[in-house]
Amino acid sequence: MNRCIAFALSLFAALSFQTLPFVFNDNAAHAAEQLQKPRKAKMHILAVGVSKFSDPFWPTLKWAESDASTMLKNVGADTEYQAVNLSLLNEKATLQELRKRLDEIKKSASADDVVFIYISAHGTLKIGRENTLEPVVVLHDTLNSNLGRTSFSHAEMRNWISGLKSRRKAVVFATCHSGVGKSRYTSEVAEFRRGEKGGSIRSLDKVSEGSVILAASSRNETALESDDLKADVYSHFFVEALASGDRDNDGSVSLLEAHDHAKARTYAFTKGRQRPTLDAEMIGDADFALKGQRQRDGKPVLEAWSQKYEGYSVGVAKGTPVELPLAIPLEEGKNEISVYSPDEGEPRRFALNLARGERVSLQKILAPPPYYAAYSIEIDLPDDSRIKKLTGSSSLIDHGVAVGGEWQNWDAFARLALDSTSTKEVREGISATLKVNKWGGGISRVLHLGDTFAFRLGIHGQRVTSNLKFQDVSTLDSQSNEARSLRWGWWLDSTLKFNPSFPLKFSMGAGQAFERRVFETFGVLPMNTTFITAGLLWEFGSPAREL
Repeated sequence: MNRCIAFALSLFAALSFQTLPFVFNDNAAHAAEQLQKPRKAKMHILAVGVSKFSDPFWPTLKWAESDASTMLKNVGADTEYQAVNLSLLNEKATLQELRKRLDEIKKSASADDVVFIYISAHGTLKIGRENTLEPVVVLHDTLNSNLGRTSFSHAEMRNWISGLKSRRKAVVFATCHSGVGKSRYTSEVAEFRRGEKGGSIRSLDKVSEGSVILAASSRNETALESDDLKADVYSHFFVEALASGDRDNDGSVSLLEAHDHAKARTYAFTKGRQRPTLDAEMIGDADFALKGQRQRDGKPVLEAWSQKYEGYSVGVAKGTPVELPLAIPLEEGKNEISVYSPDEGEPRRFALNLARGERVSLQKILAPPPYYAAYSIEIDLPDDSRIKKLTGSSSLIDHGVAVGGEWQNWDAFARLALDSTSTKEVREGISATLKVNKWGGGISRVLHLGDTFAFRLGIHGQRVTSNLKFQDVSTLDSQSNEARSLRWGWWLDSTLKFNPSFPLKFSMGAGQAFERRVFETFGVLPMNTTFITAGLLWEFGSPAREL
C-alpha cells in the first residue's frame, strides 16, 4: 500500500515538473502580449444634470436630469475610444461630488485620451473681484445666500481644463445666466445689473489652447427648455446631430459638427432668442469624434468658429451667405468664397484649392496676401561679342535670394544676387576675374491658369557693381577696373505648383536686360543680355488668392 502511494506521489511530481514550464511560459507569454498590446485611448464622459435643488430659491427644471442621461447614452457610441461614463444627477450633483469626479478624471486621463463634460442646470452670475460679473453653475446644494462658496464657476472649469494632460477636451454648458429661463439672479446681482452701462457681456472668456467650451446661449440670453421637445432645446439638437450631423461625410460626427448643427436649429426653433456660442482660437486637433469612426477623408472644411467673426458672413460660389461663427463644408478642388465684413460695404472674394480632408481657417485666409521667399539662378547671354573677349566667357551666371508677394494678380519682389565671381584665361598668361554684385526688384502681372500654373510678365531694375581684374599669371601684376551701372528690362516666366496643398513652386523663364557699364580703362561697354532664369519659391501667408 505504501509503495502504491509512493509511486503515485512520484508520478504526480514528475508530471508537475514536466508541465510547470509550459504553464509558466504560457502565463509569461500572455503577460508579455498584454504589455505589448497598445493601450486603447479613452473618452472620459461626465454628464451632470440637476433638475431639483435643495434651496427653493432655484426653480425646478423639467428636463435637465433626462438631458444628462440622454447625452451619456449617445456620446462616445461606436468611436475608436473606450468610453468611461460618469454621471451626477440631482441630489448627487453637489459641489463636493463634482470636484471629486473632475479630480478623478484629471488623474486618470492621459495625453491621448479625450474628455467631454456636459452640464445641464441653472446658470447665474455672481459678483466677483473688482465688481465684475462671473458666470457660475447652480448645483443641487448651491445656496442663494452663499453663492460664492457653493456654486461652480466657469473660471474654475477653465483652470481645471488647463491642468489636464489630455490634448483634446470639451465642455458643454447647457445653462444660461440672463436672469430668466434656466437661470435666476440673486438680489445683489439684479441690483448690480441695473447699474450697468454699455452693451452685452461676452458669453465666453478665453480658453486654453486645444480646448473648446460650448454654451447653449449667449450671456444675456435664455437657455430654453421645450415641452414639445421634452428637453433643453440646444441639448436636443446636439443629440440629434449625433445621428444626422456628419457634415463632411467622413463617417463620424465630431464635436464641432454637432455644435454647428445644434446652433443653427436652436436659433431657428427659438426664433432667434437663443444663440449658442463657441469660442476657440486654436481648433485644429481640438476637434474629435463623438459618434462613429472616420472611414474616409471628408470634404474640405472652412473653419470660422472664433467669436471675433461674429457679424461676418461667408458665401460659397453663388450660394446664400451664412452667418458666422461656424464651419462650412467646401468642395474638393477649386473654391470661390466671398467674405462679408460688417465694416466693409463690398465683400472680399478669394479663390483657393483644397484637397479632401483638408481644413483651412478663415483667420488664415484673411491673413496677409501670399508672399514668398525664393532662390534663383540666372544665366546671362551677352549680345556684345566684346564681353567674351574681355571675360573669356560667353555666359555669365549668378545666383541670389528674393522675397516677394502677390496681391490681386500683381506680383512684386526684391532680389539680392549673391557674390558672383568668375575667372577665365583670356589669352596666354593673362587671366580675367569678373566680380559682380546686383540688387533690385521688379513687378509683374500674373495670369493664373488654374490653381497650380501661372504666367508672369513684368519689368525689373537692378543696381550693378562690377569689378573686372586682369592679372599676369607669371608676374602677378594686376589691373582692376570698376564700374557702377543701372540694369533694367523685362521678363516672362511661368510658375508651377506640383501639389496644391504644398507651399513650394518652381519657376522658369527668360527675358531681356539693358545696361551700359562705364569702366575706367575701357570706357562704355554695352552689357545688353538675354537671360534665362529658374528658381524655387516657398510660399507663406494666406493660402487663398484674392480676386
